[in-house]
Amino acid sequence: MKSLIIKGTSNEGKSTTVRELCKSLNPEGIWKLEMDTSSYSESLLVESELSNIFNNTFVIQINGQLVLVCAGAPTEQSIKITVIIDICLEIGLKIKFAIVSMRSSERKKGFDTPTELENISEFLKIERIHKIKVDNFMESQEWKNRIENLKNYILSEIK
Repeated sequence: MKSLIIKGTSNEGKSTTVRELCKSLNPEGIWKLEMDTSSYSESLLVESELSNIFNNTFVIQINGQLVLVCAGAPTEQSIKITVIIDICLEIGLKIKFAIVSMRSSERKKGFDTPTELENISEFLKIERIHKIKVDNFMESQEWKNRIENLKNYILSEIK
């Protein structure tokens, strides 16, 4: 598995970036991962829609490959990334790539998302984002470039 972190402070647009990135990847399938941290095998994949990708964990299918999408940072969900990936393994998901949102500084005790990802995946990149401070930011060239660059990067890694 390969992984990418999208890093930013609170309310900087991590979840919105992840959702719009997922839209641009044109997934063949979208599922919300309903996690049961007390019994991993009881966790479920529930069909979902692109518009629901926000502050939770999802699995999308791109070119036949499964991509884990942590639109909500592990600290915001109070679930370590290693637990999320263990849940995926327990329910039989073969994740090819992980897109993980992360706050700029993880203050929650016991959380170290970059180190955890380094230990369980081919950790590829941290993409530092900031809020685009213009009206209609989704129409800005900066926004379009952000999404296009991330999309191309991911597609090149899951070929």
